[in-house]
Amino acid sequence: MNKISRETILLIEDDCEIRNLYRMILEFNGYNVIEAVDGEDGIAKFLEHQNEIRLLVSDVMMPNKSGKEAYFEIKKLKKDIRVIFTSAHNNEATKTLKGAGLIYMQKPFSPEDLLLKIKEVLAEFKE
Repeated sequence: MNKISRETILLIEDDCEIRNLYRMILEFNGYNVIEAVDGEDGIAKFLEHQNEIRLLVSDVMMPNKSGKEAYFEIKKLKKDIRVIFTSAHNNEATKTLKGAGLIYMQKPFSPEDLLLKIKEVLAEFKE
């Protein structure tokens, strides 16, 4: 892929297989993807590419730093950053996300559902 064809997404996911699957889906659909293996790595990657990144797609539960913790640290640096949280768990952490009005997708979900949600969130970003 030569130049960024569309928006850049920071993908924060500790499960290697899921991360690779999401990356392939997103890249196939024209997105530039920067991968991170956990929240700490996500913050580091964001610092390297903050002018490019338009959206975070982040797992909620991860070692070292949760997706929620990473999001709030990144939001201090870029107030208008958007996020889509994903999780296989439906617990207190995911309930607080929904209660705070943050976007949350319960795993598993289809590639089509992920792409639709990304398009929806990025469209709001441009308004």
